[in-house]
Amino acid sequence: MPEAPLDNFPQGVLERQVEAVRTKGSAELAGLLGARDGCDALLQQLPLVVPSARMDDRDAQDVWDSCGVFYRVSGRFHEALAVNVKWYEQCLLYQGLTGRRIHKGTPLLWISECHGNLGQPECNHLRWCALSGCGIRTVHDDQD
Repeated sequence: MPEAPLDNFPQGVLERQVEAVRTKGSAELAGLLGARDGCDALLQQLPLVVPSARMDDRDAQDVWDSCGVFYRVSGRFHEALAVNVKWYEQCLLYQGLTGRRIHKGTPLLWISECHGNLGQPECNHLRWCALSGCGIRTVHDDQD
C-alpha cells in the first residue's frame, strides 16, 4: 500500500483542517477528528451538524472537505474515502430534495484519489475521475 505523502503538505495543515471544522461546523466534530475511532461517530454527526439541505453553502461543503483532507493527510485513506462518499451522497440528497444541481466534482475527485492511495484497481480510480469530469462538464453546461 502506498505511503501517505505527508511531506508534500505544508506544516500545520492538520491543525488548519481541525480549526476549519471547529469554526464552520462544531467543536464536537473537530474533537472527533483526532480520535482513533472517531470516524464512525463523525459520519453519524456530520449529516446532523451539516445537513444535506445546506450543501449549497460553501462553509457547509468546507466542513466535509476539511474532514476528508484531515484523514487523507493523516494517511487514513479508508476513513477519508468514507467521508468523501458520504459527502457525495449528501450532495445527491440535496439535489433530490431541492431539484437544483450543485457541483459534486470535489468529493468525486477525492474519492478517486483515495482509491488510488489505497492501491485499488485502476478502474476504480478512473471511474471516479470520469464521474468527476462529467459533473464538472454538466455544471458548466447548465451555465451556458
